Amino acid sequence: MNKSKGFTIIELIVVIAIIAVLATIVLVNVTQYINKGRDAAVVGNLNSMATNAAVYFDDPDNVQTGTAFLGSANAVAAIAAIAESDNNTGAVVNFGGGSGVQSWCVEATTYNKGIQCVDNTGFLGTIAATHCSATVFTCK
Repeated sequence: MNKSKGFTIIELIVVIAIIAVLATIVLVNVTQYINKGRDAAVVGNLNSMATNAAVYFDDPDNVQTGTAFLGSANAVAAIAAIAESDNNTGAVVNFGGGSGVQSWCVEATTYNKGIQCVDNTGFLGTIAATHCSATVFTCK
């Protein structure tokens, strides 16, 4: 009787198939967590934008000189951070600011949370469609 050592081709194919199924499940879950992380970064940066605005408008020099908030160094940095964290959604970060110092809004599209928007009224949340532009300065 001839006894051979090792695995048959069928056994190897079954093991490879099981590994492929497990790898697919892991990949899908990892991708979802990455997207949730990107969404959290966008929302966090929009929160930062609202905080920067509050600090900016607390300074009486900014209000008296009529300096536009979206042109300030902190706002430019926050918009850049939003754009960077939003980079892989394929969406554009929209923002608009009026000639008045207190008219502005910033929005970004996320993977799972839709379009997130923050504006000078203190609104921070999800909106149905894009609003911020060169002529529209609120999220609603």
